[in-house]
Amino acid sequence: MDRLAHNERLEFLGDAVLELTVSRYLFDRHPHLPEGNLTKMRATIVCEPSLVIFANKIKLNELILLGKGEEKTGGRTRPSLISDAFEAFVGALYLDQGLDSVWTFAEKVIFPYVEDDELVGVVDFKTQFQEYVHSQNKGDVTYQLIKEEGPAHHRLFTSEVILENKAVAEGKGKTKKDDPRVKKQGQTYSKKMKSGEVVHPQLGKPILQEQRISISNSMKKAHKEGRAWNIGKSRWNNKPSYPEEFFMKVIANEFRDKQYIREYPLDKYSLDFAWVHLKKCIEIDGEQHQRFEEYRERDLRKDQAIKDAGWTVLRIRWVDLFNDTKHWIQVAKDFIGK
Repeated sequence: MDRLAHNERLEFLGDAVLELTVSRYLFDRHPHLPEGNLTKMRATIVCEPSLVIFANKIKLNELILLGKGEEKTGGRTRPSLISDAFEAFVGALYLDQGLDSVWTFAEKVIFPYVEDDELVGVVDFKTQFQEYVHSQNKGDVTYQLIKEEGPAHHRLFTSEVILENKAVAEGKGKTKKDDPRVKKQGQTYSKKMKSGEVVHPQLGKPILQEQRISISNSMKKAHKEGRAWNIGKSRWNNKPSYPEEFFMKVIANEFRDKQYIREYPLDKYSLDFAWVHLKKCIEIDGEQHQRFEEYRERDLRKDQAIKDAGWTVLRIRWVDLFNDTKHWIQVAKDFIGK
């Protein structure tokens, strides 16, 4: 296999080089942390969402060579593709210039995010506390669940921090990741999902052909009669879907520019979230946009209409936003402008 024609071998090498580089960095920076904590921190730094952040910093996604189909379906913003390309780049850098150059690159692109605590979970408060305890030779820190309250779907857990056989603090939260019962339940649920026994709650049910035809005919008639704005206003007055409601909260909590209009009419289409003064819009695409050819074709026509009107559009798949929330919030914020 020609290594210049394929990224897979370079990805394999780059993954190993990244792990070695980050391991050395963490080993030197946190001399008192045990192996388990260092492993968790390293995993957070070299995981897909973090690699995408590093790649975007050097604008690597703009340099990726894509096929026409991949380009049209948003491959240039796909996290898995970008992270793979970043690993391949690191592998190529190592082959061409050696480990010292990789370290210099990491000092400029990777380590600053870690030092500024900009990667979720890299150095959390729990780890910082454990590092301090070890540096003071105060023994091991343990955690004990002392209370559970609330309904099954919205539990609240209270745990104690045990140091030198004394409870020194307590905290509350909606999860208890270290509880073996929760771990077992998660493993069981994962197996059922893989076997098809249960379906992920975020995946929509298939739309029947007659339903799609009925919806399509209604929209065509409305557009022909010039009622697109009424459709938008009607949808605005109705309760938004869960993905829309979620993203509205994101805008309210994370965005500086909140001057958007939901379901804004443009040509014969309505835009999910439109910043009219910027001529920018964000589309949140549900599962049907990937599953059905007619949706994909309509999205291409819609994107072209948006472009012809002098606007720019960012499409975010709901499943990506759900699974990699922090990354896609940052992408959306960068798109609209800080």
